[in-house]
Amino acid sequence: LSGMVPGGTPQQGAELLRKAAEKGDPSAAFIYGSMLAQGSFGEKDYKRGLPLIESAAKAGHVDAMARMATYAYHGIGRKKDFPIAFNWYRQAAERGHELAVFMAFNMINAGEGTKKDFPLAARLARNMANEGNAYGQMVLASALLQDKKPMQYKDEILYWLQQARANGDDKVRASVDQVYPQAVKIFSARAPSPTFRAAPRKVCPMKTVCTVNHYSGLQSCTTAKDYWSDCDG
Repeated sequence: LSGMVPGGTPQQGAELLRKAAEKGDPSAAFIYGSMLAQGSFGEKDYKRGLPLIESAAKAGHVDAMARMATYAYHGIGRKKDFPIAFNWYRQAAERGHELAVFMAFNMINAGEGTKKDFPLAARLARNMANEGNAYGQMVLASALLQDKKPMQYKDEILYWLQQARANGDDKVRASVDQVYPQAVKIFSARAPSPTFRAAPRKVCPMKTVCTVNHYSGLQSCTTAKDYWSDCDG
């Protein structure tokens, strides 16, 4: 399919993927289903593609879980369904999928498909922030800023906004530049207190998740940081 193996054609590669997907290989089901849904063979075919991606997700394929969540969240190839989207994002996040952690945070923070849970949203963001993740630093500051009593977090909010701007890409910096003036106005300060010290960095553990091809018995494993669990134990 990729052209990396001599003597074969993309059509032969796609056919092998199709056969592997039919025999229950989660990775093949995810790849072939995604190709159908993305229109790799002509028109986008969600009717055939989504069931394959869903079968991979149910088998424990982390990227398939995140893809199913995205389709449900945005209404791609199906009706929007926030509860289903959150369920898939949560499962992917618990298995170490960084984007899923970020999306689960957003949904918890907004109460989309699940109840608002400020302590959980802030903990998810703090786990990412403590790891030096600029998106995590930005969303943690945003979450704390939305608390009922943001003044108690003044120094921490300003600190994480500054860290996010220093560590982030252009997109993160642009987002911080929108939020920072609001924080400055609320707190009448442009910097955290000189005595403020961020909590010692907690390193999130690594988590390995494996899917098993029920036809061949072969395992496929991925390892990522477990941002979902409490890094403080």
